[in-house]
Amino acid sequence: MESVDQLKQQDNALFREGNYEEACLKYLDALALDDKNVVLYTNLSQCYFLLGRYNESLDNAKKATQIDKTFAKGWYRTGAAYEALEKFPESIENYLEAVELLPPGNNFTPAQTTQRDECENSLKRVLPKIRDPLIMPYDVFTATARAHDLTVPQEDTRENRMKIINNPVFTTQPPFHALFIPDVPWSPIKEVTIADKGDRTPEILKLLHSKFYDSVTLHSEYQLVSVRDDKLWGVGFGRPHVSYEALMDDNAVSTRQLNERACQLLRRPETYGPILVMKTTMCKWDMDIFANPEAILCWEQVTEAELMSEKFTLMRAEWEKVKRGNANTLADFLGPDAQYINLG
Repeated sequence: MESVDQLKQQDNALFREGNYEEACLKYLDALALDDKNVVLYTNLSQCYFLLGRYNESLDNAKKATQIDKTFAKGWYRTGAAYEALEKFPESIENYLEAVELLPPGNNFTPAQTTQRDECENSLKRVLPKIRDPLIMPYDVFTATARAHDLTVPQEDTRENRMKIINNPVFTTQPPFHALFIPDVPWSPIKEVTIADKGDRTPEILKLLHSKFYDSVTLHSEYQLVSVRDDKLWGVGFGRPHVSYEALMDDNAVSTRQLNERACQLLRRPETYGPILVMKTTMCKWDMDIFANPEAILCWEQVTEAELMSEKFTLMRAEWEKVKRGNANTLADFLGPDAQYINLG
């Protein structure tokens, strides 16, 4: 019986000759003798990739990463397979994982230098694709379309995308939606919309009766994942994520009265003055750690019922627990006398 090393030598020879079908068979024979060999899995993955069998390429690359999470080539080959399958967010994450496994500094071996260059070139190639409306993830595409009240078909086809892309409003700035909570109890809570007129600041300040405003994060899916799961890039690239923020007079604590309805709705004691609550759907496009306006897909309309829901309560509790290191349970967060109150 041939040994793993003998089979591997034959595999490599077949690969160099471009005989990928035969090479696949030899790699499979070798894996039958050593099913924990990560090099064999990544070589087999590359053969399948060159044959256009991307799902099989992905399966074998992922096996390599499952066996040895520090094997950078496994992550690179996984990224390449995902890219070929047009799953660009997953592709980016795996390329980044391969880069992060490189040693610190610049004292690379020739193989590590090649790995770095391949990963960096791949990232430069893939990152723009998550912004291309024809091939971006469909959930990102639909979020962008919803921002302009465009109906999105369930079936993701090029023809359906083109119909929406060709609509003149698709590339315009979406309208700003928010929920306005006045600080006087007799004034009704209402949904507001500010059309795109460039700078929305004057309209916001007019609603808040203020010269300047400040924002407080109520929940950020991106930051939550980043802190809780220790992930530098949060939910990742090309993936929509939601944040809730409260806009208020920047001097509200010292100059405005307590807004009891906002305190209850936002699960935030000592909230003062009129409040605008905004729900923003965003998507990370680039390697910049900080968010920028281009990341905004849309401002979705927040409703009073949404803020009163158990889902929002749990989101606020999780946010406070992760960001402040307290509120270990929902009861701790809400307090012993907490109850749902109909504020309508």
